[in-house]
Amino acid sequence: MGIAAGLIVALYTNGFVMTHLYSQFSSLNQSWMPYVYAAILGLIGCLLALRMEKLIIIAATSFGGAYLLGFGVIRLAWKSTHADLGPMYLFSGNGCEGCFCKVALLMIVCVGLVGMLVQYRRTADTEHVLSRRTQDVYVVSSPDSHVLLIRGNEKGLAL
Repeated sequence: MGIAAGLIVALYTNGFVMTHLYSQFSSLNQSWMPYVYAAILGLIGCLLALRMEKLIIIAATSFGGAYLLGFGVIRLAWKSTHADLGPMYLFSGNGCEGCFCKVALLMIVCVGLVGMLVQYRRTADTEHVLSRRTQDVYVVSSPDSHVLLIRGNEKGLAL
């Protein structure tokens, strides 16, 4: 999941970062730069997921969903007016220069933050319908051939 989070960060930032990096390198090196950039962010996401698993999962799913939802709405609502604005266009490093592009990305980030807040509150430690925690279940046989079920904090329930 950490690698996916890093790739999502690459999708969000690629349009801004690549435009600056392309001016520093020759056209021969520009073809592989987006992939190296995505790989580096994927590795960083993987390392962060080792420390902050829950936060990375929540961030990756909320921002990934917001990104896809945002560009889907742009494609459906504005059709070919902003056909050059999309994940593949931004991944190629052509940049996000227009006002519409920047406002769209800002709105997508806001939707991602709302999604992250909702997920974080729904997966809190409190008991909620959408965040049921699994409990360990052990079946133990005793010498008098009764089976004891030990579940969570409840111990010694005879069946």
